[in-house]
Amino acid sequence: MAKIAVVFLLFAIVAVCNGARVPREEPQPPQVGIDFKPVVEQFQKLASDKNVEGLKAEIAKVGENLQKTGSEAWAKLLAFGKDLEEVVKKNLPEAPKA
Repeated sequence: MAKIAVVFLLFAIVAVCNGARVPREEPQPPQVGIDFKPVVEQFQKLASDKNVEGLKAEIAKVGENLQKTGSEAWAKLLAFGKDLEEVVKKNLPEAPKA
């Protein structure tokens, strides 16, 4: 019984001691060492209405070029597949008939 009483007493002492409030300092802003202000200014200039229209036109051109390139690549891939199929048919012996 005495051991249980000692455990409860120690628990109570720890609870009372840890119950005190510890004053905290005001959090400091992180010190990165890099000034992001020029980057933000450049982004704001880039995102202006005048530049957005130009960027939309450039993106449309890139999209058209990608579509054209993709179509050409697909056509070449299909032609290569047909050529490969012909080569395989010529070089493979016929399967023995049962």
